Amino acid sequence: MVLREISQKELGVIAAWELDPGNAPFIMPWDEARHREALRDPDLRYFILDEDGRAVGFVLLAGITSENNSVEFRRIVVVEKGRGFGRTAVELVQVYCFENLGAHRLWLDVVETNRRARTLYESAGFRTEGILRDALKQKGTFHSLVVMSMLSSEYACDGPARHPPGEGRGKS
Repeated sequence: MVLREISQKELGVIAAWELDPGNAPFIMPWDEARHREALRDPDLRYFILDEDGRAVGFVLLAGITSENNSVEFRRIVVVEKGRGFGRTAVELVQVYCFENLGAHRLWLDVVETNRRARTLYESAGFRTEGILRDALKQKGTFHSLVVMSMLSSEYACDGPARHPPGEGRGKS
């Protein structure tokens, strides 16, 4: 799998992926117009998850121009669950942020009840920083978010460069 730059014509597809019942409860879906606007923001970077020429998801990073070298792993949507695409995507994002961008910190927030994603992030070396209580309101219900991060020093000790993408690693 590789991360490749997204094209304008793929924005409608990713907006549809976000609305899928398997994805929508865990993110704040955007419509195509909002994605189009975001694509023009130099602080954001979109990538398609490309598996042998086939789009299997996307990621969105924020904080690309941050003077604090802190990149937010804002969104990941994987179309085909249970095939290891999410794990590989997280590892590719780590490589991109720490090795290509020179990030000091990579962080994310995840819905507290999304155990599958939290387990994935923990196994990739992310550490829990705290809980944003009732920070997300969807369909009239509040949800708490878990803030997780990884520092460049932690990545250097146990980063994906030492383990090919898709090969599991222990918790840090």
